[in-house]
Amino acid sequence: MSEIQRKLDEIIKKYIENNQDDSYFGKSLISDIKLDSVSLMEVIAEIEDKFDFSFGLDENLIELLDNYDRLLEYIYKRVGESR
Repeated sequence: MSEIQRKLDEIIKKYIENNQDDSYFGKSLISDIKLDSVSLMEVIAEIEDKFDFSFGLDENLIELLDNYDRLLEYIYKRVGESR
């Protein structure tokens, strides 16, 4: 597991009720993991803080947050690292 993935998983785990130690690959933060709108906004803020970038106004956050894999790839691209 990469450092980026570990950090992202730590962020997400804070907002999961049962705090399961599960793989998030292929899961939706919205429909599978069931994060509510407040939790999603907090996840976004923590990602921006932890990885030192801001999501652009032109980016489709719902699409990114609907798929863990897509979000992880996006973060890799923004911080300039590859898997």
